[in-house]
Amino acid sequence: MAVEEENAKLLRKIWVCCKEAQLKPNELKNKILPAKDNHGHNFWHIAAESNTIEILEANWNWAKEAELNPKELLLARSGKGYTAWQIAARRIYFEILQKLRARAKEDQLNPNELKNKMLLAKDSNGNTAFQLAAKVGN
Repeated sequence: MAVEEENAKLLRKIWVCCKEAQLKPNELKNKILPAKDNHGHNFWHIAAESNTIEILEANWNWAKEAELNPKELLLARSGKGYTAWQIAARRIYFEILQKLRARAKEDQLNPNELKNKMLLAKDSNGNTAFQLAAKVGN
């Protein structure tokens, strides 16, 4: 838990630096927040993988401030085709799954999109979030 708290502190400091540098919303939207790591994870995937609600919430708020489309965040895929939902399911992070579901509901994600692009989405190996969760520990 200490590592996650330190990561959250670091993220807050980075965000303050971005604000102090007076980055414009389009610079955050087009350059900072959509950047991906060598696994194809963007900041939203990494937040889901962190299993830290504070990091997920902070990223969500920054994305809103940068005027990112919430639907694009919820449905974004990593290099292996994972959504944040699948990442959290694969790791059995219940609180993160609940928060992602609440965000999808809050932003009124179309029920068909929610079903097909989040709940039943398949990764590059053809696994849904349910299958990924079932495979944990096997």
